[in-house]
Amino acid sequence: MSVKIVIKPNTYFDSVSLMSISTRANKLDGVEQAFVAMATEMNKGVLKNLGLLTPELEQAKNGDLMIVINGKSGADNEQLLAEIEELFNSKAQSGSHEARYATIASAKKHIPESNLAVISVNGLFAAREARQALQNDLNVMLFSDNVSVEDELALKQLAHEKGLLMMGPDCGTAIINGAALCFGNAVRRGNIGIVGASGTGSQELSVRIHEFGGGVSQLIGTGGRDLSEKIGGLMMLDAIGMLENDPQTEIIVLISKPPAPAVARKVLERARACRKPVVVCFPRSR
Repeated sequence: MSVKIVIKPNTYFDSVSLMSISTRANKLDGVEQAFVAMATEMNKGVLKNLGLLTPELEQAKNGDLMIVINGKSGADNEQLLAEIEELFNSKAQSGSHEARYATIASAKKHIPESNLAVISVNGLFAAREARQALQNDLNVMLFSDNVSVEDELALKQLAHEKGLLMMGPDCGTAIINGAALCFGNAVRRGNIGIVGASGTGSQELSVRIHEFGGGVSQLIGTGGRDLSEKIGGLMMLDAIGMLENDPQTEIIVLISKPPAPAVARKVLERARACRKPVVVCFPRSR
């Protein structure tokens, strides 16, 4: 087995981009298996299961990029590495027509009508960037994970004070006014609004609604910890109010991973007081 390992320190790419690059890398001639990912513990676990984890990779830090190439017999791994790195270059060039700004504040200054920021950065910096977006009156979809629960609470409290959405951290799917964000599905627009503290649950629900002839007005992701005791359902409660006042939404559906019992009771109480019909899907903890 001929394996080439490259670790690029402090080189961050979001998981959506890396999945796309990894898929394309595995289709290159001469590649038996290619793995392109950030050096998180989860990704190291995947490499271990594949029999590709080395002491060098084990020492890589969370903000490092790992490129692991298992070439076929006779393949030139250096050439394969060059082809994989070219995939990163082509990705960067494909968006070259878009404007780039050094900070969220400068972007808001140049595009004052903007009202939503989608943030995907290293978890060490995610809370800082989300806070800056909220302070600039932007709703936030925070795709990044590895954000502390204390930072999440502070961000959601700030969003609540300003009447903004703080979707996430670790929010992977949303549909806002018909625009599917991150892993949002292409579904029919309609009168059903979804608030989800479960990304895959929200995706499944939106697709089922579409398949049965209905449509989605909005899909607001909250991040999986929103209904924990520490966060207290802050964003789900705010999202219910937003959908209650949304003229495109006639029915509201709430879906979550097993919530903290006290938080579930609080959300159900708010649902009962809502002027619109509310359907709730809260599985029980085992």
